[in-house]
Amino acid sequence: MNSKWWLILKREYLFRVKKKSFILITLIMPILLASFVVLPVYLMNNANKKTYKVAVFDASNSLTFSDTKEIKFEQVGTNNMEQLKTQSEKKDYDAVLQVPKDLDHGEAVLYLLSDKDVKITDLVRSAYQQAIEQYRFKKYNVKPQLLAQIKAPAKLSVLKWTEKGATKSSVGVRIILATFGAVLLYFFMFLYGGLAMRSVMEEKVNRVVELIVSSVRPIELMFGKILAILFVALTQFVLWGVLTFLIIKSLGISEQNSSFMVQVNQALQMLKHVNIGLWIFSFLFFFLTGYLLYGSWFAAIGSAVDVETDAQQFVFPLTLPIIFAIIFMQPIIFNPDGQLAFWLSIIPFTSPIIMPVRISFGIGEAVMWWEYILSLILMILTVWGSLWATAKIFRMGILFYGKRPSYKDLWKWIKQK
Repeated sequence: MNSKWWLILKREYLFRVKKKSFILITLIMPILLASFVVLPVYLMNNANKKTYKVAVFDASNSLTFSDTKEIKFEQVGTNNMEQLKTQSEKKDYDAVLQVPKDLDHGEAVLYLLSDKDVKITDLVRSAYQQAIEQYRFKKYNVKPQLLAQIKAPAKLSVLKWTEKGATKSSVGVRIILATFGAVLLYFFMFLYGGLAMRSVMEEKVNRVVELIVSSVRPIELMFGKILAILFVALTQFVLWGVLTFLIIKSLGISEQNSSFMVQVNQALQMLKHVNIGLWIFSFLFFFLTGYLLYGSWFAAIGSAVDVETDAQQFVFPLTLPIIFAIIFMQPIIFNPDGQLAFWLSIIPFTSPIIMPVRISFGIGEAVMWWEYILSLILMILTVWGSLWATAKIFRMGILFYGKRPSYKDLWKWIKQK
């Protein structure tokens, strides 16, 4: 490895990871990620445990309300709202339920003493519905057990035929895997590609780059910066994963909610039916090549302009293929072997997003081997050509000041020997 190229990479990497913003984001993001897992479980386990008291005036004298841990009912013998309101204040009722005499055509009314707690409305509505059902069972001589048997959900197992026989379908996990990979790649290429562009622009505007290129070649500077930011991104992603795992582990999520862990274990079982090794390889391959493809163009744009507003005329067309891939991600998930999926996974500017999505649904099923290999080859060739073209733009643009470059200028720089 060229020592100057390595020195640029080392300098840029250490500069980025020592910044307060890097440290702050690295620490905050795992907390946010862990909260997406922990917070729903915490809220589920520590929901409002208050027991509500509801006064019931049943004009029909036909309903029976069942008490629970969350709500208790107390029959009252008056229909006078003023008296009920006074009683409610004295006995700390949370609401008053007025049941009509005609249960088949009348409408019950729930009087709330406060709008600050909406949970009581759902609890009373559910209890009233159960009481009405019990009344109708008795009126029409219907056994509740018979109705429960009729309404019992039908059992349906979803299996997939394979060479080894029928196995449990893992389509749900495949969809999650495809969506997760696509969104992560989209986020990575946008965030860190833009960071590469701003890094080059900062040194160009501050004239620091003039000192640097006096001792290293522009091509070395560009590769050093692109790879340094790649390693910064990988460092941050690894730290996010490790810290998020440690936070969730330290909070005892497995002990707090067994149903959550059951779902996790079921997902892990389903992953056994996915070629996870090939998916990881594909994700890493398109992760790296996608970044090199877009990162090199972002760096080249940064070298050609003086201010970020001038960069927008080049950035927007560059990001259109990524946006296009994300927009069509959902239709491709539901039809991973269609024509749209095929072409977007072959075209190098969209394949970093789409091919991992298709691979999630199985090689030989959603993707043929020849399609997959063709996509890899085209991606490698395109990255190689992009690095060659962007290196030429970088070499000319890094010392180009005072004028907004045009597409014609960029093309002229690429053709120049």
